[in-house]
Amino acid sequence: MIVPMLKYVFFVYHRFYDEFLGDLEKMGAVHIEPVRDACLTQDIAALQDEEARLTQTLTQLLPYTDAAIPATDIPPATVIAETPTLLRQLPERDNELKALRQMLAEKQQWGDFSGVRIRELAEQGISLHFYDVPAKKFNAEWLHDVPAEIIEQTARSVKFVTVGAPVCGLSEVQPPEKQIADIQDTIMQGEHTVDAIRTRLRQFAAASDVLKSRLLDVRNMLQWLDIRANRTDEFGDGTVQILQGWTPRTSAKQLTDYLAAHSILVYGQPIAPDEGEIPPVKLRNNRFSRLFEPIGALYSLPNYRELDLTAFFAPFFALFFGCCLGDAGYGLLILLCATIAKFFTAQSLRPYLTLGQWLGGATVVMGSIFGTFFGVPLVTVPAFAQVKDMFLDSNRIFTMALLLGVIQVVFAIILRVINQFIQGTTLWLGSLGWLLLFAVAGVFEYFCKELAAVPPYSFIRTAGYIIAGALILFFSAEWKRKMLTNAAGRLHVGRIALASLQHVGAGLWDVYSNVTGLVGDILSYVRLFALGLAGSILGLVVNNMAVEFGRMPYIGPVVFVLLLLFGHAMNFALSSLGAFVHPMRLTFVEFYKNAGFSGESRVFTPFRKISEV
Repeated sequence: MIVPMLKYVFFVYHRFYDEFLGDLEKMGAVHIEPVRDACLTQDIAALQDEEARLTQTLTQLLPYTDAAIPATDIPPATVIAETPTLLRQLPERDNELKALRQMLAEKQQWGDFSGVRIRELAEQGISLHFYDVPAKKFNAEWLHDVPAEIIEQTARSVKFVTVGAPVCGLSEVQPPEKQIADIQDTIMQGEHTVDAIRTRLRQFAAASDVLKSRLLDVRNMLQWLDIRANRTDEFGDGTVQILQGWTPRTSAKQLTDYLAAHSILVYGQPIAPDEGEIPPVKLRNNRFSRLFEPIGALYSLPNYRELDLTAFFAPFFALFFGCCLGDAGYGLLILLCATIAKFFTAQSLRPYLTLGQWLGGATVVMGSIFGTFFGVPLVTVPAFAQVKDMFLDSNRIFTMALLLGVIQVVFAIILRVINQFIQGTTLWLGSLGWLLLFAVAGVFEYFCKELAAVPPYSFIRTAGYIIAGALILFFSAEWKRKMLTNAAGRLHVGRIALASLQHVGAGLWDVYSNVTGLVGDILSYVRLFALGLAGSILGLVVNNMAVEFGRMPYIGPVVFVLLLLFGHAMNFALSSLGAFVHPMRLTFVEFYKNAGFSGESRVFTPFRKISEV
């Protein structure tokens, strides 16, 4: 459900304003509304820049976290200033080392000669020419024309040197002039430099707690300055500061007692939001429904003036997940893993694991009904021969999927009637017409056909269709008084007739849209049958393949186990993904649409100190 909000407008003497903001921050119960366009002061700009650099630095240092290095208290300014330079130098030094190692390998191939000695020989008229040609293009006759020596010959290339005249038509290469010992010394120095850079980065990463503490301080200061700069108005030359905010009705007493104790003026009394205002939204659900709030938030929070659908889609979502995964073995695996993981994870992650337990439990139930356990059809297991008729075959699963679609769509229309009635529009009568139409058709055309022609049931049937049709035709669009009155505010026959024609047209369009849309919506639930069946078949195929390959001599048992593990791991991953995505699709498209969900709300974010990065 959506927590009711109250609106406050505070008037605070400027000398007490900072203290007042500090008390509101400690209380953590007021969502502050902006009263002017955001302005960027010099202080805010500097803090935003520091926040961005702190966030970037923490992300960059994450790969260098080393549990063996104790926490350090290096000043954040030092870390922020030096980290970009070190991160820029590290790949440069790595590339230099890579080039030096290539040079060393090449030098070792040519031999450890001195470049100075070669130049001295050239000055004496003895020139050396170095060649490196592919082995397929090497011609041994080149060695007979001039003094030459093969330095290295492999299947890929031939390296040789000629003395005096060069080989015509060949491009010379220039071997490294440095000697091997010099190159090795340079490599050693480079490695020491890289090690020093990495050590420094690991020391900076060990100071992450200091960086996070500073980041929290910066974000809290930014929040404070935002309140002062963008969310505060004033009058009387700044003598009185004005602040507007929302607080949940459940926290109103705490805030009211504080205001009375500190003589803070409030404009009038705390009031409920006006029709044109958009208050922030805070949800309050029971322990089960609360687990599904993150799923609903992936689409949007509900509008303040409509129903919170979390509690209504939660059971369906768990049921649909079980249908789509459709294997009791996979469900048992999820249930066990989530249960065990709860003993080793942080408190903030446990609600997600509890959700996993519910989804795993739903899969165990639906997989047992479908008769599948890790791809094994339980109907073929002799131990279940007495209860094999309880397992659903593919035809009954298909029918169940369509029936679930009808149930959820009709339930969504019931919620739409309630939602529109709460919002005070006339549209709820049109939605009620569709419910009446479904009820009359279900009773007299399906369940009790024999009563359709028997008085007084025939009269009830006819009257039901007429009333449902009238409600749909005349109330599928909202009626407003200004549509029926003239400029003087009096009812006008011509305007009433025109509005009636417009509403009949809207009703006919609504009939067309619903007749075509509802059929498509209900058929969309066939995916519950298709995904569950596909996962079961793939599991069965994996089992059959493992059994066949397991008959191989010697390595058969090993292949059997590997195929089972790999095959079921892949099937489990694909099926789990589909089992999560497709129920979301059914919720956000078919259910939300038929329930008249609009969303587009703002999250209730109370003004309080930020405690986590």
